[in-house]
Amino acid sequence: MSYQEKKSLVSLFATTLFTIGYFIYVFQVQQDGDPAALNDLQLWGKAVLILLPCQIVWHILVHIGFSIVHKMTTDEDPPAFEDERDKLIELKSSRNGHYAFMLGFMVAMAVLAWGGGAFQMFVTMICGGILSSVIESVSHLYYHRRGI
Repeated sequence: MSYQEKKSLVSLFATTLFTIGYFIYVFQVQQDGDPAALNDLQLWGKAVLILLPCQIVWHILVHIGFSIVHKMTTDEDPPAFEDERDKLIELKSSRNGHYAFMLGFMVAMAVLAWGGGAFQMFVTMICGGILSSVIESVSHLYYHRRGI
């Protein structure tokens, strides 16, 4: 298994682990308050503003940890350069992730347009964002396995 494939699997695992932890945290905070807080826009605004930087920091720490563990176990350095194939794979997987995010955003807006509350809209949007990250990692792994 190549370095890029291992990196994709680690990213997929990190996204899944972070998602589980984040949803546990948000639903604990929500359950501690009153049931009317489900449609509180301030609560959901804070939830999203906490999600973004935490997820970025989490992925940075996981990738640094992966690089250290990979170096210690295999005594190989990560690839020093990316060829055109690696760049094309990165672009295609990024495109798939962006398409998935836009689809999730459109579904969230449709939920709101069809009379759903803030709770349904924000959960749909957050799930769409996390699903787009998963799709990007799976696409990256698929394109590396397939050879583009």
